[in-house]
Amino acid sequence: MFILLTFLVTCTVKEPVIRLEYDEEHGGIAFLGWDTEGGGQADRNLLRMPAAICADGPEGEVRFTTSILDAAPGKTVLQCKGAGWIIRWTILQDKGGLQFRMECLDAPS
Repeated sequence: MFILLTFLVTCTVKEPVIRLEYDEEHGGIAFLGWDTEGGGQADRNLLRMPAAICADGPEGEVRFTTSILDAAPGKTVLQCKGAGWIIRWTILQDKGGLQFRMECLDAPS
């Protein structure tokens, strides 16, 4: 005897959520959270104090100040400047996930 069971599973895919809070007084990001699964994780600050955007450069660590160039639903664009470097950081919602893009606009010669 052969029994065929068929299960229909439906699920709702939540759109990713980005939470970014900018501190104008200090030129930096005070809060960064995201959730790609619909579980409320965007309310959790992934930055720990002291928080800074840093990179290793030829002369050592570079600390960046940031400014928001664009903030629209599904898209945040930041400009990061430090030690002659200018970086554009774009955060996009993309097909149920998040996409992070970094582009160097200027670098020290």
